[in-house]
Amino acid sequence: MQIALVGASGRTGHRVVDRALADGHVVRAISRSPEDATDFGREGVEWFTGDVRDRAVVVQALVGADVVISALGVGASKDETTAYSSGIATITDAMVSAGILRLAVVSAAPVGEDMGGGVVSRVMRATLWRFFGASYRDMARMESQLSRQDGIDWCSLRPPYLKDAPARGAYRSDSARLPRGARSITTGDLADALLDAVCGRGGLAGITYVAN
Repeated sequence: MQIALVGASGRTGHRVVDRALADGHVVRAISRSPEDATDFGREGVEWFTGDVRDRAVVVQALVGADVVISALGVGASKDETTAYSSGIATITDAMVSAGILRLAVVSAAPVGEDMGGGVVSRVMRATLWRFFGASYRDMARMESQLSRQDGIDWCSLRPPYLKDAPARGAYRSDSARLPRGARSITTGDLADALLDAVCGRGGLAGITYVAN
């Protein structure tokens, strides 16, 4: 299978590359700075340089792809952003034109109202929104756009705190709230969940919380 991957040079992105290649897939990777990626030059990965909001780059990367994964992230910036919402508009438009039906993206648990942990989680969510609300607002816009998208089988994964570590080999998922006691997920397990979503494994669809 050929996988178009947005955000391939990020922490989660390079874990997706590792897992995809191990499973025998080919990766068509989009990154603003592929020369900084640990996966640059690896056999089975073709790189496309540019911004996800650049339709020409996205269309080129999607040629021949079977599914699309977006591991896009803007880091810990407090600045307002449209990277997620504008990016998803470009991606879905290119997918429809190319006839690609499956998409998985990364969102965040605090975007949702219920983080599954009572008062402590409500306080934590409020604190996170204070610092990272700009990103969460745009993630919410991204999910709203996906909810109105016809003809694409999509999944938006909402992880809690990301630990940059290999997969533990198991993760939990829930369509309504964070799994009980969940506080984090490794980037490796998030990568596995993204691939499971586009491969139709584990019943991952729509908005889904994932955690270790």
